[in-house]
Amino acid sequence: MAAVGGKQKSSLSFFLFLDLDGKNNNNNSYLFFCRASLEALSRLVGRGFYPRPSILHVHDWQARAAAMLYWHLYAKPGSGSALAEASSSSSSSSLASVVLTIHNFDSSGECRQDEFAATGVDGSAFATIDRALDERTIGHNPERLCLLKGGLVYSNAVTTVSPSYAAEALRGGAAGWLRGTLARPDVAAKFSGVVRS
Repeated sequence: MAAVGGKQKSSLSFFLFLDLDGKNNNNNSYLFFCRASLEALSRLVGRGFYPRPSILHVHDWQARAAAMLYWHLYAKPGSGSALAEASSSSSSSSLASVVLTIHNFDSSGECRQDEFAATGVDGSAFATIDRALDERTIGHNPERLCLLKGGLVYSNAVTTVSPSYAAEALRGGAAGWLRGTLARPDVAAKFSGVVRS
């Protein structure tokens, strides 16, 4: 059982795409899945069943919270996570790098801060402009997170499906309101398009 919005919810119901009222809610399901995947990976590494990964590759908005959660919870020395503890005696470069592949900027993964609680983390931890706050919702009730923006900020490398789509995102209209985030030097330096062979 997991507590979401002050109510108990069966972990199984997260995978049935239902919210507490029995309505379809993909956000909760995908957020829970990101946390569950990282937790499973940490435990498998910690018990020696799986080697510590060097890359975590996430795709599209459904998995973008994994980049945010990895750096917020799992990569911190002292967190108790095998993903961090295995590398605490060595340099931070031995931590896994997170690579985000963007297939479409139209799917930004808008999410209320209270919905982010499906991960076990309060969404307010990411509710700043430099992290994942959706600037379009400032002053609205409630202000929302943008999982795509969080993925852009928290990933070590960001790719699109082609160099032409990357160029369209940077110079055209493909990135929409996120063009300002892409223009940030820390984000622009890690953004490119994959060359398919």
